[in-house]
Amino acid sequence: MLVADDQIAGYYTLSSYGIRSDDLAQEQIKQLGLPRYNVIGATLLGRLAVDGKFQGKGIGQILLLDAMKKSLEGSRAVAASTGLVVEAKNDKAHGFYRKFGFFAPFPDTPMRLFMRMETISALLDGLLQQ
Repeated sequence: MLVADDQIAGYYTLSSYGIRSDDLAQEQIKQLGLPRYNVIGATLLGRLAVDGKFQGKGIGQILLLDAMKKSLEGSRAVAASTGLVVEAKNDKAHGFYRKFGFFAPFPDTPMRLFMRMETISALLDGLLQQ
């Protein structure tokens, strides 16, 4: 949760998630370097929201980066999460995630997006080095 001026400016939720391997194309599993299990462990970003008064100020991006950081930390502690899954609730949310260029859509569910933990690690390492 992000608080500004004693108001909740935005928040997100994270939880464990399992991706059924048949929800992804075999080519995508191979391309993403995912294990060949029936269920692939992941982290679900279940909700990311920014209060209307605070939209357009970069708070969504800050929350997304924090969610990515916490997801990566969790995957290192438990080693069961291969990536971050996002369920975009509408086209605007879908556009928000896709503009970063690192989320891949599920073939049969394009509003569901996936980013590998290795990608998150590289992104966060790159930001820390700047």
